[in-house]
Order: sequence, then structure tokens, then C-alpha cells
Amino acid sequence: MEDMEKNKLAESLLRLQAEIKAIFQGFEDVFFKVDAAGVILDYRAGNEDLLYIPPTEFLGKKMQEVLPPDAGQIFDEALQQINKTQKKVPIQYWLSIAGEKHHFDARLMPFVDHQVIIMVRDTTAEISIEQSLKESQEYLSKVMNAVADPIFVKDRNHKWVLLNDAYCEFMGYKREDLIGKSDFDFFPKEQAEVFWARDEVVFNDVREDSNEEQFTDATGILHIILTKKTLYIDKQGEKFIVGIIRDITQQKVIEESLLESYRKLQRTLEGTANALATALEKRDPYTAGHEKRVAKLACAIAEEMGLSKDTVAGIKVTAFLHDIGKIVVPAEILSKPSRLNEFEYSIVKTHPEVGYEILKELEFPWPVAQVILQHHERLNGTGYPKGLNGESIIKEARIMAVADVTEAMCSHRPYRPSLGIQKALDELKQHAGTLYDPAVVDACITVFTKRDFKFD
Repeated sequence: MEDMEKNKLAESLLRLQAEIKAIFQGFEDVFFKVDAAGVILDYRAGNEDLLYIPPTEFLGKKMQEVLPPDAGQIFDEALQQINKTQKKVPIQYWLSIAGEKHHFDARLMPFVDHQVIIMVRDTTAEISIEQSLKESQEYLSKVMNAVADPIFVKDRNHKWVLLNDAYCEFMGYKREDLIGKSDFDFFPKEQAEVFWARDEVVFNDVREDSNEEQFTDATGILHIILTKKTLYIDKQGEKFIVGIIRDITQQKVIEESLLESYRKLQRTLEGTANALATALEKRDPYTAGHEKRVAKLACAIAEEMGLSKDTVAGIKVTAFLHDIGKIVVPAEILSKPSRLNEFEYSIVKTHPEVGYEILKELEFPWPVAQVILQHHERLNGTGYPKGLNGESIIKEARIMAVADVTEAMCSHRPYRPSLGIQKALDELKQHAGTLYDPAVVDACITVFTKRDFKFD
């Protein structure tokens, strides 16, 4: 009976040892048992390859002596501390195994009879990852700081997590004052709410957004900034906003200055063209105001057709000058109270080319000389001076042709009274698509019938 109990006890012990061995083998860690002086009494290794030296060379010897001096000193100090405090002590050290450097984390824990259990774990891979991450972060930081424009990264809570030097300088705060904070910590509530709302647009998978915004820095100076934001999603699915800012305050000032200079130039050109038209009227009092009335109608047609403001401005200047070539036509022909004969009419027909020659060297921002040359051309090629047709006649010239004919028919001439607007519109309808551009004709009819256009 006693033998049976002993056998059962032996079996249980063997089973327990097997279980403990299996547990140890389930870990990559190495366990040592040492006495108070550091003598290695026993060990268990989940991975024997992590042993610094074979067991026969360290069992029964002091841990401080079998390790290299640097690591041995770390162990000696830790052992003295645990003997004194009887509390767990963590340490870290490096060892060279098979020619490769390994980093180890170890924990010394008090055990029975003044013994100490040491659990050692190879953390080389973790250290390598941490080092790579640190190097990547340092590289990213250097790249970001090399960029002159402010760059920031915000997390899903709208808090800054990464900033370059330019952004800190732009904000007027130190990096440590900004990291972990949001717009509400630095801007007026109304402005912060705008920034927050625009961030939300990007976070909600718009992915990219670009806005011009007003921004007041720490010194109270107002800036106009262009902010471009891009959504970034990391491997864990966390969302971040990467933003880059360009201060366009000076650019806006320059743009406004250039725009104002352009407006002044337009006003100067318009005034000069108007003055020339007035001078031309002095030679032909019977058609006084023709150029200005044509300009008014041509601009109305162009606006009805949806042309740009700049194009309309060019048409206005061109209309003021479209008959400038008549300066070479004798005054008696211009003011003749009867119809012109063939010779006289041939002289009048030279005015588009003369006008072109006068203005072709002037650098207008619009095709003024070209329109003047073509404003008597007709869609079917029966016009003058070149007999152009269809799309070879530029759009502005096609508009000028309709406005010119309409005004002429509605105005008194020395040889006939006004034919009236209805007669003029009937003429346009009859020859739309042959002499005149149908789209221009439709727009002209619309400004009279639906826009209540009047010459005076």
C-alpha cells in the first residue's frame, strides 16, 4: 500500500514536471534560479538558442561572472537591490550571441529561501522596431522642417499631433504649447468652429479639401491663407488630417494691385476710345453717337450670350473705334444727303482696312484691330473687305456686325429717315444664318423684346 502511494506521488511529480516543462517551452523566455550571491542553481529555456553560453559553463557559477562585465555589473547591482528590498527589479542589457547583438529585458523576483527567480526575454525585435520608428519619425521631422510652408497633422479629435517648425513659427507658439491642443484653444470660437467644420468635411471621407481662410496670428496680424487638407488612414484604421498652409496675404495684395491697375487701364482705353469716337463724330454730324449706340447694343448682346465681363469690356472699346477708318473718307461723302455712287461707296468700304492699319500695332488686351477689319464681313462670304465666311469671322466681329446694322437701320441718315426697330429686327430674322450669326441675332432680338433695351 505504501509502495502504491509512493508510485502515485512519483507519477504526479513527473506529470507536474512535464507540465512545467511544457509551459516553459511555450515561451521564448529563459528562467534562472539563483541564490542570494547570484550563483545559478537551475534554469529553464523555451528557446535554448538564446542562452549566452552552454549550461555546463554557467550552472553553479555566479551570474555576474559568466556575463560580460557591463551586463554582469547590471546584474550585481540588481541582485544587491532585491536582497535589500525583497521587491521585483527590472533590468536591460545587451549580449552578443553567435556574432549578433541581442537586447534583453530581465526581471529579478524574490523567491523562497533567499533565492531569486530571473526571467529573461529577448526584445531585440521590439527594440529594432522602436529604433526604426524613431528613425522614421526623425526623418519625417527633418523633411517637414525643410519645407517653408506650415505643415500640421491632426487626429480624429481635431488635436495637433505633429507640426513642423514653420507651423509653430506661423502660429507664434512653441511646439509643446500646441501638441495635444485644438483650434478652440487658440482661436475665437466662431473661427475655430469654421476650422472644425472644414476638418469634418475631410474626415468624412472627402479626403481632400482646399480653402482660402482668414487667420489672426498670436500678434493680432490678419493673414489670408490657403489651406490644403488630405485625409490619411493608418494601418489600424485611425484617421488623421495632414494639412499644408500657404500664406497668400502678399499675393492677394499684389493681385488686387494688379487688378486695380488693369481696371485703370481699361478705363483709360475706354476713355481714349470714347474720345476718338467723339472726334470722329465732328466730321460726320449726321451719324453723331453711332459708335456709342453700337457699343451699348453690342455689349448688351454679348452679355445676353453669356460672354465674360472682360470680353464685354473689349467689345465696348472696339465698338467705340469700329469706324475709325472713316477718318480718311472725305467729309462731303460722309455727309452727302443722297445715296452714294459706286465710286463713293468704294471709298467708304476702305474704312475697315484703314482702321485695322491704324490700330494693328497697338497692344490691346482684346482683338480690337481684327474685329474692326471684319465687322462688315458676312456669314455667307458676301461681305468686305476679305469676303470671309462662317467661323473664319471671329465671334466679336459677328456681334459687331449685328449691332452695327441694327443701329444704322434704327437711326436717321442724310438720305433717309429711321426705318424703325421692327424693320431692323425683321431684317435680322430674314438673314439669320446667311448674313448674320443666328445665335447673335437671337440674342439681339431678346434684348429688345424681353430686356426692354433702348439706345437712349
